[in-house]
Amino acid sequence: MYYAIRSESESGIYSLSSTIKGLSRYFREGDKILVYKKNPRQADYGYYYTIVDGKVKRDKNKAVNVTWMAREFGL
Repeated sequence: MYYAIRSESESGIYSLSSTIKGLSRYFREGDKILVYKKNPRQADYGYYYTIVDGKVKRDKNKAVNVTWMAREFGL
């Protein structure tokens, strides 16, 4: 399972998909998202992706430490 949230989101609400490609149905063109391989409550890091031409494309930034997000967003 993959969990995703908009990188600028303050809501803490994430989308769930069994494939990374499937996440494109939850986000709009140009959205920058963070994708986790674990539940965001347990994730230590995530990956940046962007929605381009209806596809989920990996960003240049390889990984981001998301432990600060857990504290800030209450994930």
